[in-house]
Amino acid sequence: MSPLRNMLLKNLGQKTLSLLLAIAVWLSIRQIISNQITLDNVPLVISVDDGVAILNQDVVAVEVDLRGSQEDLQRIDHRQIKAEVDIRGKAPAETAVVPINLSDIRVARGVTAVRVMPDSIHVILDHETQKTVPVKGRTVGKPLAGQVEETVCDPVTVILKGPARHLRDVEWLFTEPLDVDGRVESFAKRCRVMAPDNTWTPKIEPPDV
Repeated sequence: MSPLRNMLLKNLGQKTLSLLLAIAVWLSIRQIISNQITLDNVPLVISVDDGVAILNQDVVAVEVDLRGSQEDLQRIDHRQIKAEVDIRGKAPAETAVVPINLSDIRVARGVTAVRVMPDSIHVILDHETQKTVPVKGRTVGKPLAGQVEETVCDPVTVILKGPARHLRDVEWLFTEPLDVDGRVESFAKRCRVMAPDNTWTPKIEPPDV
C-alpha cells in the first residue's frame, strides 16, 4: 500500500467525523447569516456642489434587499437606512443618468445590501438661487364658537433656496395646517413651512414659523 493511501486511510473514522462536523457548522453559519428582508421607500439623498440644485429627479426612494442574521435584521432602525449618491462635479443645466450602487446604501453594522431597485436615477441640474417669500398660515377644524379671524406668522417671510426655474413661479408658501378644532381663544404654535409642491425639495430658512 502506498504511503499516500496509508495517510488517507489512517484515522479514517475521525477524519470523516471531522468533515461532517465542519459541514454542519458551515451550514449552521450560513443559515444564521442568510436571512433576508426587503425595505420599501428607502430615501435617496443626492449630494451636489454648492450653487447647484436638482431641478428634476425621477426617483426619490428605492427598494433595498438586506441580508444578515435574524438578530441583526430585527435591530435595524429603518430611519437610518438610506441611499446616498454623490454627483458633485456635475454642472448646472446638465442631465445625467447616475448609477445607484450597493456601496451607496448606508446600512447597520452586520447587515449587507444585496439588491437595490431601481439601480439608476435620471437627474436634471440647475443653478441654485434664493428668494424671500411671504408665509401664509392655514387652519383646519372649527373653533368652539365663532370663526378664525386671522392667522399671523412670525416671521412673515422665509428664504427659499432651490432651482432657479422652480423659484420663478413661487409667490408664497403655506404652513402645515394648524388645528383650531374646539378652540375658544387665541393661541400660538410653531408650524412647519411646507414646500411649494412634492415634485422637488427646497431649502427653507427658517423651516418653521
